[in-house]
Amino acid sequence: MVVTWVISSWWMWFYGGSFGQRSFIEFFPLFAFLIALLLHSAKKWLKILLSLPLLFLLYLNLVQTYQKSENILPWDNVTKEIYWTIFLQTGMEYRNCFTPPPVFWPPDEWSLQRKIILMNDMEHIKNLDYPKTQTDAKVYAGKYASVIGGENVYSSSFRKKITDIAGDSTLQIRVNCMANMQKWVVDAFVVFSFEAKGKSYGWNTFMLSQQIHDNDVWKKFSARVLVPENLPPDAEVTVYFINNDKQKLVYIDNFEVQFLIYIKGALDN
Repeated sequence: MVVTWVISSWWMWFYGGSFGQRSFIEFFPLFAFLIALLLHSAKKWLKILLSLPLLFLLYLNLVQTYQKSENILPWDNVTKEIYWTIFLQTGMEYRNCFTPPPVFWPPDEWSLQRKIILMNDMEHIKNLDYPKTQTDAKVYAGKYASVIGGENVYSSSFRKKITDIAGDSTLQIRVNCMANMQKWVVDAFVVFSFEAKGKSYGWNTFMLSQQIHDNDVWKKFSARVLVPENLPPDAEVTVYFINNDKQKLVYIDNFEVQFLIYIKGALDN
């Protein structure tokens, strides 16, 4: 108890991103000898009584070690709600759901030259690559949304030639949409694909469950990427959503893609 009090008195009581309270590591040998001494000297009935919680804690440690290795248990920013949500969960659908996003410092506004916004409100079938995804079962605005999952794996998409938008300027692409998931633990993500003549030059994905942790509620989802350098002149970017889950549906509405054109070199760091 004294060791715990002293360690926790530091201004960063959790000691930064890690698995477990790493500041206790130096005391593990001492604790191990003390536990061994306790089990050795205890009476039989007490040994049995102590073995039950110890066996559970061993099991818990093994499960959480596995969770950490598979990014189910995040390395930082774990709250009480997050911990109990993933408690003893080992399914891959929980992978990366609570992993802290990478730090992405936006550039100064003065370096933004212009912004091009494309919007698909899912109201017109002719604007959809996959018209079967249009639905009126659940919508955020208007009469229709796009539903993916089951037989409809892919959502509608935006495809643009990079040079037509940015020339040789620095380009960042941002996606905004409203999403509603039957179950928030689902294998659904947005895709940024950079291709030229059938060859891939870059591929970025962002899981919806990293930002949305509610069932059957419309929530805003947003993701952004920096366009890779040295792309061929005819390179295109395609942005779309995928849901690989056959049972849990995902609804997408107000699908917006922003092309942010900056002064060349503004995003260098």
